[in-house]
Amino acid sequence: MTIVVLIAAIYVLVGLIGLVALVYGGREMVSETARWKRFDEAHYWDDAAEDWRPHDHLAGHAR
Repeated sequence: MTIVVLIAAIYVLVGLIGLVALVYGGREMVSETARWKRFDEAHYWDDAAEDWRPHDHLAGHAR
């Protein structure tokens, strides 16, 4: 019986670690998404230069 309890405890521990990783990963993803959204709003893709360029009205505002 003790081996069953030990195996169950290991499963619970691994599950809790996985849950914490999901929550932390979700927060990290949300912060990255917000950062890239700000970048996307402030820049446009220049096909000729094949590079991102700031919008003209935002070019004078350095962040």
